[in-house]
Amino acid sequence: MHLRFPIVSLVLAALFAALPASAQKKEYLFELKSAIVEYQTTTTGKGVNATGTETFWIGDSGRKTARLQKSTSTTKVFGRSKTEETENMSWLLDGWIYNADLKKKTGVKMSLEQAEKMAKQMGKGAQGDSSRAFVKDFVEKNGGRILPPEEFLGRTCLVFELWGFKTWSYKGVPLKTEGTMMGITTKSVATKFEENASIPGSVFELPKDVKFEDMPDLSGMLGALMGGGQMPGDEEAAPARQSAKPAARKPVTQDDGEAAAPAPKPAPKPVAEKKPAPKPAPKTDTAAVRLSAKEFGEVVAKIHVTGYTTMAPESEGGGHTVNLIDTRGGAMGVTVLPLKIADSLEKSPSLKVESKFDHEGHAAIAGVLADPNEGDSAVVLVRYPERKLALLVSSTPVKPKEELLKVLAQIEL
Repeated sequence: MHLRFPIVSLVLAALFAALPASAQKKEYLFELKSAIVEYQTTTTGKGVNATGTETFWIGDSGRKTARLQKSTSTTKVFGRSKTEETENMSWLLDGWIYNADLKKKTGVKMSLEQAEKMAKQMGKGAQGDSSRAFVKDFVEKNGGRILPPEEFLGRTCLVFELWGFKTWSYKGVPLKTEGTMMGITTKSVATKFEENASIPGSVFELPKDVKFEDMPDLSGMLGALMGGGQMPGDEEAAPARQSAKPAARKPVTQDDGEAAAPAPKPAPKPVAEKKPAPKPAPKTDTAAVRLSAKEFGEVVAKIHVTGYTTMAPESEGGGHTVNLIDTRGGAMGVTVLPLKIADSLEKSPSLKVESKFDHEGHAAIAGVLADPNEGDSAVVLVRYPERKLALLVSSTPVKPKEELLKVLAQIEL
């Protein structure tokens, strides 16, 4: 499972680093010409422990920015640990947002107009002729609150709370952000802030060895997560509804985006990322699972659970998983895993098997997986020996077996 920054942090990053304060005037949200900010970051919860560093470059009063993120994360699922190092970089250049995985040499892109559309779906719009006025208006319109100013790094900061996160901002630049969403606690703290800094031009150059693809339109998904929009295909739902109909996301391809980027630049913005799963099944290096990532994507694209948003599927080491999350911190997961891991799961003392049954000719069990630290999960596990895999449906917090069977009924292997 890849760890991604929480959705709220994506919103805040869009507010501070990408979107103009006025769509007509195209005035950017920084009250300084240039800056270099260095951060320490931590993320904990849901079996994840990650630490990292971040460097943020601001040039031309925010008309161009670059952000380098490095992190080391350890995830624990079903008693297994995995450590992963990531290195990502994002840019805002010439009206386009780019994001690259520097280790995998892959990237995505989206236009600033697409980012503006996403921001509108995430929350109610705001106005203001300065970063301070814009942020105050946005926070107040979206249920947050402005707190008394505080000193941080020797500077008087605008302080506010929004969507469970507290942020200290100076001249439009977030110097400190901390909060918890869906069981994941994130903190980003600036350790160095240099105003009117001299920045090498190479910082704002896209890497030539990274292939950038168009980012799909995530405005509906993010709007549902933040309570500010509708999911695609759900336009007729009542505006005051408490939840949104989730829509599955397919892997990014070049046909998924909006307009192509200008010739020299094609790339994006880190999406948030990946989302806390309800104990997704561990994946191994075996290639024994007889189900490709494409086939898995087609299978889970048919899943719809009222009140949940279906995230993009993940594939790694022969296993596949997709997570569904709601705005109240609940999560569900659908995971394909090798039979030997299913064997280990069934033998685990943490699993209390409540029933054994037959699902369309395949042996299945239902039960509860105990975890005193992260909360128990309900699970349904179905074995498909002819394809050398098992299918796991899970939910955190625990849901009745019948709810998991409703999800299972939508899956055809």
